[in-house]
Amino acid sequence: MTPRKEEENQMIRDERREQILQAALRVFGHKGYAPAKISDIAATAGLSHGLVYHYFKSKDQIFAELVKIALEGSSGTFKTAFEAPGSPWERIRTMTEMIVPAAYEGIGPYYFNIMFEAMISDAVPQEVKDMVIKNAPYYEYLVPLIIEGQKEGQVAEDNPLQLATAYLSLIQGMAIMLLQTTDPASIPSPEIILRLLRRSDYQEPAREYNESNLGLFGPIELVPFPLKYSSRSTASGKPTILISSLELAVEEGINIYKIVETGVGGAQMIAKVRAEDWHPLAVESFGSNGKRLWQIVYEDNRVFFDIPERKLQKTMDLKGECYDVNTLFYLFRAFPFEKKKMVEFNLVMDGRGGGSAGIFKMYLQELGREEVAISGTTYDCFKLEMGVRGVPAVFAGKYKVYFWYTATEPRYLVKYEDKLGGLTELIENQ
Repeated sequence: MTPRKEEENQMIRDERREQILQAALRVFGHKGYAPAKISDIAATAGLSHGLVYHYFKSKDQIFAELVKIALEGSSGTFKTAFEAPGSPWERIRTMTEMIVPAAYEGIGPYYFNIMFEAMISDAVPQEVKDMVIKNAPYYEYLVPLIIEGQKEGQVAEDNPLQLATAYLSLIQGMAIMLLQTTDPASIPSPEIILRLLRRSDYQEPAREYNESNLGLFGPIELVPFPLKYSSRSTASGKPTILISSLELAVEEGINIYKIVETGVGGAQMIAKVRAEDWHPLAVESFGSNGKRLWQIVYEDNRVFFDIPERKLQKTMDLKGECYDVNTLFYLFRAFPFEKKKMVEFNLVMDGRGGGSAGIFKMYLQELGREEVAISGTTYDCFKLEMGVRGVPAVFAGKYKVYFWYTATEPRYLVKYEDKLGGLTELIENQ
């Protein structure tokens, strides 16, 4: 048996540690800090007690790590919104629209409950409480924004500290309540939260989308043969084989790209996008028996999710130019390579990996050229990095991922890798 390389061992350690933290997040979120036990965490993670103790010395250490993650994520959100361009109200709106999708979907409510426990539970170690008091970013960024907004006649004339407390309490309280219900109708919109701070006579200007981002991705040169990939997801860690193809077609009088990924046994994912600008039209997943498992439909500036496996059925409004997470491997073939450019775009997420379903601001930048050796073949590639812009990565599935594309046309994906162990590699290109 060939021994594993050190990087493979480290990847396994990182995945196991993440598995324990995600299990603990749910245990603490549902039970609270005091009643939760290591045995509960081990059972939820599907691991032995001993293995949990191999990675963490105690329940206290696990809880402290989760609080640290929550603080880092929330600090990034508040700081990003505070430093964004625009009026005080525009920045408060940005802040709210970043927080709300993260707070009420996926793992967001669990993190809010973790922070609530850290502040009020006598059982939580004092050093964890001190960490929250010292590092919580809420008042550092929100109160000055409220004061600035009051000076410009945009924010209600009340005590700034009390307004900030009410704002944060409303968001946190609703997030904790959502742990007790799965009713999508109970999820509040950012507008409900914003009404608390908006001055009654303030007329908010109409919002315009930045036209510089329109048409960011356009037509590409098609690869005239199917591509075969070995793909290992972050969740399972087990590699699967995918056959990928992209074709140009005409439906209802418009040119579309039809993306087909076929897995073992014949299961398929089929996505359709508008060829001129990659605007998504529909994404569907089918089992090996041909039965549809889930679908995402885009229509009239709205997106409808129907994904039973994630208990997700909802409709969301789209703002600006949006792209679907299921089409990224193909979409990024249209990136403006060779210019060392960074672009921002809106990405529609479907709740995979325990993250939030929603629309998130992302960045994509070219890091340079690299040679990638796979299965005895060396490819000259451009390397791209994608990450979350603004929304804390902890709530968005820890997105920081890398893509390698051939340096010559027709460009196609050679390798994809994320920080949690997801890996896709080209194993056959004709």
